[in-house]
Amino acid sequence: MTEEPAWRRIIGHHGTFLASLDLWDTDRVAKPRSIQSDYRALWSLRAAIGELVILEGPVVLVDARSLKPGNSAHILIHPMQPEAWLNIDAGATLVLHGKSQRLPEIGTAVILDRHQVPASAPLHFDRIEESPSLRLLVRREKRLLPWRR
Repeated sequence: MTEEPAWRRIIGHHGTFLASLDLWDTDRVAKPRSIQSDYRALWSLRAAIGELVILEGPVVLVDARSLKPGNSAHILIHPMQPEAWLNIDAGATLVLHGKSQRLPEIGTAVILDRHQVPASAPLHFDRIEESPSLRLLVRREKRLLPWRR
């Protein structure tokens, strides 16, 4: 059994967008890459005011385990902060980026359906257990940087 990805524990809702994703190949991207289900994606959308809006929404592949460059698949997008996705409905086109917004665009997705995406939902952050080594590191840092007390 595989471990649940961290983003699933963080998202405070079960809403999704069904979309058709076209992953670009070498004709459009210098270094094309495959994506797997549970890929933590960054999406961009041109807002009505002309600004580029970057949204985070992990992807689950519906009809495949992996998607190779040049291929298409249906996906579910899980919006991390649904209030940023309020104006996105069926027909909207999103651009998929690499691991950061500075990386090139690697594909496009057309939204087919919006399913139970709330107007807002809090993110659930897990409490990090403080290990003995982390406590030692924090104490050492406070000694080296006295102004951080």
